[in-house]
Amino acid sequence: MAGKKDWLEANPRRGMSHAAMARAFVKTFPVGTALTIDQFDAWVAEQGLLTAPSAEARNDRQSNEWKAHLMRRHEQKMLLNKAGAHPRMNGGDSTPFFIVKSVDGPGKYLVRSPEDEAFRGRLAHKIQSITVNYRKWLDYQLQAPDYLTLPPEVKSSIEQVHLSIEDFGVRTNVDAGLLIKRLEGLKARLEQIGYRPVTPQIEDLTLDALLSADDIEETG
Repeated sequence: MAGKKDWLEANPRRGMSHAAMARAFVKTFPVGTALTIDQFDAWVAEQGLLTAPSAEARNDRQSNEWKAHLMRRHEQKMLLNKAGAHPRMNGGDSTPFFIVKSVDGPGKYLVRSPEDEAFRGRLAHKIQSITVNYRKWLDYQLQAPDYLTLPPEVKSSIEQVHLSIEDFGVRTNVDAGLLIKRLEGLKARLEQIGYRPVTPQIEDLTLDALLSADDIEETG
């Protein structure tokens, strides 16, 4: 078919393992629902997808049991999102959804529609995060040796690498800004035909904002 866009075709196998769970989840927590992480844990445990952590583990957030629980919770949320954002969710008493961390504070989730989530610019956020994380990683490596004892040519190379990373960060901010403008343009066109995003706010995606942001997975 001429002009066919491959990105409009969802892989039929994506999220299939959790398709039934995704339908059950959105029936219990419809799009627009705010829930606590404890509610999420309880629901997932009821489905047999994970075992609730012991009281001892909840009181010791550094224990191996608690850290393993955080990993399993994150995995189940990812699997539900893969299934929930698939077009097979359309129809009947089901609807596509995406679970995200709530901006109202730690320990809370929000069930959003996938199209609403798209307006938050998470792709640009991920791209910029690569820049931030790599710069931190490189700093850690270069802080280990004694800089003053390095040969002049090595010092020059280190400075050039830092300049290149800074340039990449600037270009990333510019490209992310263009992406945000296009997302805003798409949102405006959808609003013209009667579509109203639940939360159309675009996140602050500047490099400075990302450097000061807490990007740690929820621990509640």
